[in-house]
Amino acid sequence: MRIEWILLAAGRSSRFGGNKLLYPLEGKPLCRHVFDRIRKIAAGRKEQVTAVVSREDVAQALSAARVVWNPAPERGLASSIQCALREVGISEETAYVFFVADQPWLPEEEILAFLAGFDQSGKEMGCMEYKGRRGNPGIFRGPSAAALMTLEGDRGGSALWKKEPEKLYTHPCKEEFYLFDIDRKEDLPRKKEDQNDSK
Repeated sequence: MRIEWILLAAGRSSRFGGNKLLYPLEGKPLCRHVFDRIRKIAAGRKEQVTAVVSREDVAQALSAARVVWNPAPERGLASSIQCALREVGISEETAYVFFVADQPWLPEEEILAFLAGFDQSGKEMGCMEYKGRRGNPGIFRGPSAAALMTLEGDRGGSALWKKEPEKLYTHPCKEEFYLFDIDRKEDLPRKKEDQNDSK
C-alpha cells in the first residue's frame, strides 16, 4: 500500500489565544510531535510528508516536509484537505492518511498498527477509535479518497463515513489520550496529567 502522508497545520488557533502549533511542549513546538513521528515512518517507506500551512512561522517549523499553502484557511478543514490532494494528486493505487498537527501524544507504534489494520481490512476509509469515540488520523483510498474533493467548510472525512459506514475500518486505540488534540491552553496540563496517569 503506497501512502501519501498529510499533516493538516493551517488552523487559526482561535480558541487557544495564540499560535498553538508553535507552543512549546516537552522541548519542541506542539506541531513537531506528530510530525517527527510520521516523518520517521514515511522516510522508512521512501515516502514524504506533505504539510498544509497558512503561516510562515509554521512553514519554517515544518520545513522538512513538502509544504503546501492554504490561502484561505477561514474556509475550513475541507479547504486544507483539498489543497493537499491538489498538490499530491489522487491515484487509485494510493491511500491518503491525514493527521492533525495538534495531536501530540499519538505514538509511532499506534500509527503503525492502525495502518496495518486498515491495509488488511480492504476498506476504503479508516479512523482510530477508543470506546466508541472516533478520532484522527483518518485514511482514505479509492472512490472515498476522490470524494474528499466534494467536502465543504469544516466537514472533514467523517462526513463521508457517516454516509457509508460499511466502508469504514475503525482501529481500537490502546489509550484514550492518544486521540486528544489541543484546543485551548487549559487543555495542556489536564491532558498531560491524563497521559501520566495512564502509564
